[in-house]
Amino acid sequence: MVVKIRKARPEDAAVVAAGLRQSDTVELAAEHGLGLSSLEAVSRSLAVSELAWTALLDGKPFCVFGVSTVDTEVGSPWLLATDAFAAVPAKTILRQNRKYVKIMLHKYKYLYNFVYHKNETSIKWLKTIGFRVHDSILPFSRGLYGGKFYLFDLVRSELN
Repeated sequence: MVVKIRKARPEDAAVVAAGLRQSDTVELAAEHGLGLSSLEAVSRSLAVSELAWTALLDGKPFCVFGVSTVDTEVGSPWLLATDAFAAVPAKTILRQNRKYVKIMLHKYKYLYNFVYHKNETSIKWLKTIGFRVHDSILPFSRGLYGGKFYLFDLVRSELN
């Protein structure tokens, strides 16, 4: 099993979207409703990102992630993955994710985004890589499933 990370390419969106994890699919529907396909969501995330990468497992994209600019000092990180994400040793992913969070924090002083309140996999992962996940629920009225989200964030000065 060989995991490599490279700069994201637009064509990576189709590969990841075709096998998007159920938890990511549900989160996208909770945020955007059914009007946004997986391919549109992944493509849009890549297109608006200042920095974006693709993780490859044995040469095949299984995860795309990046950060979009909110303002000069604030970025909005994101990650969308296929089920292959769970097959990669956690230690490998953890080391890589922390490395790229540091790259994001080199550019931005503050990172924040929102995670669907029932997406336990992502919440656990965000905490593991150093983000705070706040427990107050923020409603997103345009989505499905109640559209309730938690804010997650990280300040550059708090990075270990």
